[in-house]
Amino acid sequence: MGLKDQKELFNNMKQHVQEACIQHNLDVMRNITEHPPALLLMIYKQVKEKSPQLAAFNKDWATQAMIQQFAKNRKYNTCKKEAGIAAERANLVCALEEQDEDKEQAENTKDFAL
Repeated sequence: MGLKDQKELFNNMKQHVQEACIQHNLDVMRNITEHPPALLLMIYKQVKEKSPQLAAFNKDWATQAMIQQFAKNRKYNTCKKEAGIAAERANLVCALEEQDEDKEQAENTKDFAL
């Protein structure tokens, strides 16, 4: 894109892409080719209005690349978060099962002592 020395401009464009994706409810779990063309056109249009520099790139390739990167990162973070929640839930279930076993064992010991 030729923006190596213009990090602030690049970050602003990236932010505009992210905002447009969120505003138009882009499903990050789907491949970009699976989205309706009308949805992508709305995103491209909104991004071009906020970042006219992106209009210079043939066939919106730069905007598309930014959308794909946003979706990839969001999907990764969502999956990572869900995996963490699942692991925490599994640990809680194991802890509860151990408590139940300990309680049952204590009751059996109590019954045996009587």
